[in-house]
Amino acid sequence: MKEKTARLFALLSALCLLFLAACAGAEEAERTRAQEQEALLKSAESYTKVVNILGKNYLYFAQNSPEWTQLFSQEGRKNNLRFGDSGCAIAAFANATVNVLPMERLSEITGIMQSPVYVDTFCLARRYGKDEDRFLIDSDADRLRFWPLVVANMAAGNNTFRFKTDRSPGFYKYVLDHFGLRYLYTPDVETTLSALREGAVAISCSSGNSSPISRVGHFFTLVAADDEYVYILDSYVRDRFKRDERHIIEIVEPGVLRVRIRDLGRVGLQTQRIIWPAENATRYTPELLQEIIRESDAQVK
Repeated sequence: MKEKTARLFALLSALCLLFLAACAGAEEAERTRAQEQEALLKSAESYTKVVNILGKNYLYFAQNSPEWTQLFSQEGRKNNLRFGDSGCAIAAFANATVNVLPMERLSEITGIMQSPVYVDTFCLARRYGKDEDRFLIDSDADRLRFWPLVVANMAAGNNTFRFKTDRSPGFYKYVLDHFGLRYLYTPDVETTLSALREGAVAISCSSGNSSPISRVGHFFTLVAADDEYVYILDSYVRDRFKRDERHIIEIVEPGVLRVRIRDLGRVGLQTQRIIWPAENATRYTPELLQEIIRESDAQVK
């Protein structure tokens, strides 16, 4: 009887060990899948860079940057919108906020989010698969590097104010209020030009049949102005504007545009959302950006 009990105990022990090994293997597989997604996103080509406009540096993101241009941008598997095609309101906001905040304050966005930011090479929104299989954007370096995806994940539904329209700028005020940033919505171009010369930035949109940019609407970020030109961070990298028959828009470099102030009336500008910088906003340099990217890369195990 004792021998039978011992054999039964040994069998149960072996089964327990097999179960624990299987669980450990499953956890390792999940970690591997998440790390694979992180590595793929971080190894892709990127349009992110630091640009210098009128002697001042700005960090620049593009919605159609290769690492995220093909990501689905809505929650659930029934969506068909890709970030590269529909993310201009997000990218313009990301370009504006990253240049008016200290880098260390970007983490404050989690205060208006329901859950951590998980993304993968298929979708930037939550509820697209098991979190354990996806890349968690949690460190300061990763958050800065993938700031447009953090903002997009929030706007697509991961927020406390019940917003789920990632193509709309309706979320702007919630985030700006949360960060305590000073801002003003105005249709007046002269007010915007004065603010730009004071160091503010402004998000606007061009739309309409006469727009040289987009009939249906495209968001971008105005970042500087002198006596002759307004300078723009375009949310979409391109080499020409098919609708610009009057040659109003000049491409200074990929993602950076300028328009003569006298021609602004022909751009089809909609409401301008002026945002003034916070105290000690980070001023990025190419060297600082590369340092942040190296730190982000080092986190891939």
